[in-house]
Amino acid sequence: MFALADASPEAKEDAVKALQTELVELGLYEGGIDGDFGPATTTALSALQKEAGLPSTGDFDAATFSALQQRYLAKVVGPKQAAAGADATTTTTAPAGDPNVLQSGDEGPKVLALQQRLAQLGYRPGSPDGRYGPGTESAVLAFQKHEGLSRDSEAGAEVLSRIQAPSGAGPRSSAPGPRIEVDLDRQIAFVIAGSGTVTTVNVSTGSGKQYTDSDGNTAVAYTPVGDFTVYEKDDGPVVAPLGTLYKPLYFKEGWAMHGLSSVPAYPASHGCVRVSDDDQDFIFPLIPVGGAIRIYGTALGNPDQASPGF
Repeated sequence: MFALADASPEAKEDAVKALQTELVELGLYEGGIDGDFGPATTTALSALQKEAGLPSTGDFDAATFSALQQRYLAKVVGPKQAAAGADATTTTTAPAGDPNVLQSGDEGPKVLALQQRLAQLGYRPGSPDGRYGPGTESAVLAFQKHEGLSRDSEAGAEVLSRIQAPSGAGPRSSAPGPRIEVDLDRQIAFVIAGSGTVTTVNVSTGSGKQYTDSDGNTAVAYTPVGDFTVYEKDDGPVVAPLGTLYKPLYFKEGWAMHGLSSVPAYPASHGCVRVSDDDQDFIFPLIPVGGAIRIYGTALGNPDQASPGF
C-alpha cells in the first residue's frame, strides 16, 4: 500500500495522508494531514524507528512499515475493539511465504476457496480466480472488522476458522433496500439492495483530527451520525478542495460516500465515508437519489468544529 516510488501523484498523497493519520493516533505526529512527506513526517518516522530499535533515518522502508503496523494494532486497534466489546486480540503481519497464512500475492485452490466463501457471505473478494489481489485483501479486511478480529487483510488461522461460522452482527434495521448502513465502530458498511441482499464493504470515516482546509481554516475530520438520504450523485470523479471524490453519493451538506484508491483499516478521512473505487462502482448504481444512508456508532471528533471533508 505504501510503495510510494511507483505510485501516481494522487496515490502517493493519499498514502502519505494515511501514514500521517496513523502517526497522529500513535502520538508521534502533530502536523497537518496534508499528504506532504516533509520534515514533520520524517521526524515522526524517526521517533517511531527509535522506539522500535531501528536506524532513525526518517525513511519509510519495509522494516518501518512493519513496526508501524505492529504498534498501530497494539495501541490503537486493540483498545478500540476492546472499548466496543470486540475481541481485542492483535497479531503481527505474517512473514511472506508463511504456508499457514493466505496473503497478498498468494495463488491456488486455498485462495479460491476463501474467495468463494467470502462471496457466499456477502463480501466482495473480486473475481473467483484463486489470486489473492486487492479485492480479496479488501474483503478479508471487511470480514475482520465485521468479526472484531485483528485488521491486517491476511487470512490466517483466526480468519480461516471464523469464516466457517461467523458471529458478527449484521445490519441493525430490517427496512427494505436500497439503502446503506455505516457502522463507525467497526468501520464497515452494509449495502442493502432492493432485493434484500446484504453486501459488506470496508470503509474509512472521519479521523476526528484537526486539519487545515483549502481556505486556511481549522476544521475537524468528523463523520455525522444519523439518518440521511442521498440528495445528489455524480457518475465520475469530482475534484473537491481536499481531493478527488470518485462517484460520490452526497448525503449531507457536502458530506459524501465516495470511492478512493486506498481505504485503510482505521478512520482516516476528513469526514466523508470512503470505500474502494471498485466497491463504489458496485454501490453507485444500486443507491438512487433519495436512497437512505444510516450512520451510527462513535463518531470521532467535535461535531461543532466539523465541515464537509474528503
